[in-house]
Amino acid sequence: MYLGKTTFICRSCGNKFRAPAYEWCATVFIAPQPCPQCSSMRTRPVGLIAWLEDAKYKRIWEANSK
Repeated sequence: MYLGKTTFICRSCGNKFRAPAYEWCATVFIAPQPCPQCSSMRTRPVGLIAWLEDAKYKRIWEANSK
Protein backbone atom coordinates (compact mmCIF):
# COMPACT_ATOMS: atom_id res chain seq x y z
CA MET A 1 0.00 0.00 0.00
CA TYR A 2 1.21 3.49 -0.83
CA LEU A 3 1.86 5.54 2.33
CA GLY A 4 2.95 8.88 0.84
CA LYS A 5 6.47 10.29 0.57
CA THR A 6 9.11 10.00 3.26
CA THR A 7 12.80 10.75 3.76
CA PHE A 8 15.20 7.82 3.52
CA ILE A 9 18.85 7.51 4.47
CA CYS A 10 21.32 5.30 2.61
CA ARG A 11 23.50 3.13 4.85
CA SER A 12 26.12 2.80 2.08
CA CYS A 13 26.82 6.45 1.25
CA GLY A 14 24.87 8.43 3.89
CA ASN A 15 22.72 10.25 1.32
CA LYS A 16 19.31 11.51 2.51
CA PHE A 17 16.58 11.60 -0.13
CA ARG A 18 12.78 11.70 -0.47
CA ALA A 19 10.98 8.83 -2.15
CA PRO A 20 7.57 7.15 -2.17
CA ALA A 21 6.89 4.96 0.86
CA TYR A 22 5.25 1.56 0.41
CA GLU A 23 4.54 -1.02 3.09
CA TRP A 24 6.87 -4.04 3.19
CA CYS A 25 5.03 -7.37 2.72
CA ALA A 26 1.87 -6.25 4.58
CA THR A 27 3.83 -5.24 7.72
CA VAL A 28 4.39 -1.95 9.55
CA PHE A 29 7.81 -1.54 7.89
CA ILE A 30 8.45 0.75 4.93
CA ALA A 31 10.06 -0.96 1.94
CA PRO A 32 13.63 0.15 1.13
CA GLN A 33 13.95 2.38 -1.94
CA PRO A 34 17.07 2.57 -4.15
CA CYS A 35 19.45 5.42 -3.36
CA PRO A 36 19.57 7.90 -6.26
CA GLN A 37 23.25 8.61 -5.58
CA CYS A 38 24.79 5.11 -5.35
CA SER A 39 21.84 2.80 -6.31
CA SER A 40 22.17 0.84 -3.06
CA MET A 41 19.05 -0.81 -1.62
CA ARG A 42 20.45 -0.56 1.94
CA THR A 43 18.13 2.31 2.82
CA ARG A 44 15.65 2.91 5.63
CA PRO A 45 13.38 5.78 6.66
CA VAL A 46 14.93 8.58 8.71
CA GLY A 47 13.74 8.85 12.29
CA LEU A 48 14.00 7.43 15.77
CA ILE A 49 11.56 4.55 15.27
CA ALA A 50 13.33 3.35 12.11
CA TRP A 51 16.67 3.69 13.90
CA LEU A 52 15.38 1.51 16.74
CA GLU A 53 14.26 -1.06 14.16
CA ASP A 54 17.65 -1.03 12.40
CA ALA A 55 18.28 -4.75 13.09
CA LYS A 56 15.01 -5.66 11.39
CA TYR A 57 15.91 -3.53 8.36
CA LYS A 58 19.21 -5.44 8.14
CA ARG A 59 17.18 -8.65 7.82
CA ILE A 60 15.08 -7.04 5.07
CA TRP A 61 18.28 -6.03 3.20
CA GLU A 62 19.64 -9.57 3.51
CA ALA A 63 16.37 -11.07 2.23
CA ASN A 64 16.45 -8.69 -0.75
CA SER A 65 20.02 -9.57 -1.71
CA LYS A 66 19.30 -13.31 -2.12
